[in-house]
Amino acid sequence: MKFVYRPQIDSEKWDLLVASTKHAGIYNYSYFLDLVCENWCVFIDENYSMGIAIPYTNKLSFNIVYTPNFLRGVNFLGEPNQEIAFKILNRIKKEFKVGDLSIDSGIYSLDGETRVYQQVKFPTVRTINTLSKRMLKKFDQSDLYISTIIDLDKALYFIEHNLFQRIEGLKKSDFIVFKKLMHKLNENLFLTKLAVYDSNDELKGCALFLKTKEKLTYMKGVASPESLKEGVMYALLNQLINTAKENNLIFDFGGSNIDSIRQFYTNLGGQDVPYYRIMWGRLPVYYKIAKYIYHYFRKIIR
Repeated sequence: MKFVYRPQIDSEKWDLLVASTKHAGIYNYSYFLDLVCENWCVFIDENYSMGIAIPYTNKLSFNIVYTPNFLRGVNFLGEPNQEIAFKILNRIKKEFKVGDLSIDSGIYSLDGETRVYQQVKFPTVRTINTLSKRMLKKFDQSDLYISTIIDLDKALYFIEHNLFQRIEGLKKSDFIVFKKLMHKLNENLFLTKLAVYDSNDELKGCALFLKTKEKLTYMKGVASPESLKEGVMYALLNQLINTAKENNLIFDFGGSNIDSIRQFYTNLGGQDVPYYRIMWGRLPVYYKIAKYIYHYFRKIIR
């Protein structure tokens, strides 16, 4: 196996490997990685039958493995056994001295911080708590309705102004990346759009989901402040969970370790699924000094 850096990666072979690996997920496709990663490479065998994607950033000529926004984690592709998975990770750690990589591990047990996302996997019996049932009933009794008719740019504008501006740590440039990603997924027919309107056909909420052959994955969604009390987000997610059930798909909430969001997902029947955050190495002193100076002067300029 060897490291292959962009643009030497054979995208067609790589994407075929992603498609043929069970539960690999859309996060591993070349076009997804191209859009969300500053840089990425693969550790792959000669026949593109086994490997893993490695996102990285270059800071002061120092390559650092990282997990970018909008990418929950990468997968081992081609399903190597446990021993080979450990060897692959060790090779990555030798190639990149510092890293913070999330891996949706599947069958593997890895040394790292265990994190969780939530999903509903049928035919498992789905349990909805009392609060969720009450909010769904409230939505049904309101003048609001769900529709698949919404322009993507209108949905993105609504999400930007009602959600992104409230999320700490996300910058304007992050939304630009997200917007490009959603348009690319829409072009490839992976994107499902839902909107909520009132009786005057005014937009009150929307959500974007990714549909693949195995999963329906929630990406981002938001409701206007006043319509949140009417159960809009409960209704949007509940409708897609039912759609997943009808089509024998797994419903993936996208996941969260934040207690309040995790609780919201579990209230709608989500079950925790573990994945790993693997961190190694230390940044060199010169990098830490440069980073401190950058943030110091950025505050002064503001």
